[in-house]
Amino acid sequence: MADRDPAAVRAIAARCGCAIVAEQRTLFGGVALRLECPTQQDKIDLLLELGIYDGTRFPDCTQLARAIISRVDADTAARLDAIMRWVQLHIGSVDEAQETFPSALQVLLDGLGDCDDHTLLVIALCTAVGLEVTCEAFGAETPAHVAALGRLDDGSWAWMETTIAGARLGEHPIDVCRRLGIAMRKDITG
Repeated sequence: MADRDPAAVRAIAARCGCAIVAEQRTLFGGVALRLECPTQQDKIDLLLELGIYDGTRFPDCTQLARAIISRVDADTAARLDAIMRWVQLHIGSVDEAQETFPSALQVLLDGLGDCDDHTLLVIALCTAVGLEVTCEAFGAETPAHVAALGRLDDGSWAWMETTIAGARLGEHPIDVCRRLGIAMRKDITG
């Protein structure tokens, strides 16, 4: 499996004000990076940049994203929704003991990840097929949770929460918990 170019990742990290501090093995033997960033915004910027990098560099992401959206209308909202639902259904949600940043390919191979791994994959898949996407973090501490947002045709942004089964396109994660009657997760409420 071809993974990220280490020099490119170092350059992205430096551009975002972050530094690679270690490599760590993922659950199924892949490599994920441990990075340190001076601020949470730097970490969010890094996540977005790595997702865009993965979406523009990995043919597997492009092929998968094309396959996912081939089943829906050409409407932007339908395409964003299809990618969001695919990640919800195919990538399990786990907590990480220590924050790492695997590539989108590694998240696909592992079939699981925490909220930033899900977000990175959504960014990569959307980028691979030309959909505009960003990410936002929230929560009382550090922040606690991050999710992708896709740009709709009217210019507005729609939440793409993938760590909660049943989340709808455009629905804030806190609203998902309320609607589904599930206990608020600490990572979402901080």
